[in-house]
Amino acid sequence: MATISISDHAREVMNKAPVWDMTLPWEPEAIDEATLPRFHAAGVDLISLTVSMPTLDDTMRHIARVLAHIRAHADTMALIRGVDDVTRAREEGKLALTFNLQETNPLDGDP
Repeated sequence: MATISISDHAREVMNKAPVWDMTLPWEPEAIDEATLPRFHAAGVDLISLTVSMPTLDDTMRHIARVLAHIRAHADTMALIRGVDDVTRAREEGKLALTFNLQETNPLDGDP
């Protein structure tokens, strides 16, 4: 993995406050061993993974795959349900993850 280089001032600011990426497109082919650790190494504390697929069934299958990936990396990643979970993950040195959907297509068009 490439080393991320940032200024001392930027690192100081990032160490004081949580850093969140609220919309990372997370297609099935994006699930790998490098991308999320790279974000975390760069100082990102929480990522909201966009897990939208064209249909509800596809979306649910994709979420299941992503959940399995998170469970397989429980030593470095945590699925969060609230702000306290983000704080806990940060204190434990883990990348906090949550999900988001774009549009209502993943809900079969039924908001």
